[in-house]
Amino acid sequence: MEKDISNQIISHINNLPGGFAHKRLSNGSTSTNGWPDITGSIKLLLNGQEMAVRLEIESKIPGKFPDPLQYAMLRKFRRLGMIAFWTNSLIDCQFSLDYWTCVTAGTLNHPGYKDITGSAAVLLEDLGLDAA
Repeated sequence: MEKDISNQIISHINNLPGGFAHKRLSNGSTSTNGWPDITGSIKLLLNGQEMAVRLEIESKIPGKFPDPLQYAMLRKFRRLGMIAFWTNSLIDCQFSLDYWTCVTAGTLNHPGYKDITGSAAVLLEDLGLDAA
């Protein structure tokens, strides 16, 4: 169930040093349509300073994918400098979190995302990278 996946992810992030996550409650209004299931933050070392970076994570059961509005919200959050992705398991979340943490901290050189598959795959434009 999606709830079980979300709970595993929240527990994992809350057990990380400087990590905080919780389930976003939806009141069913159209103003929350497309917003990721999990929100929170994680501490990173950026330019020699410890800073908190916001997390936005959409969880899905295996075989299901975010709808177009959810994809758009994740791209919007990434463009604002947040770590935002979708996942369908705790293991995939750990990979994506490690990957996006390195990207955000500037310790991973992006040749593009040609070597990334699954839920971590994103459009080059998501981080303002030129496709050329």
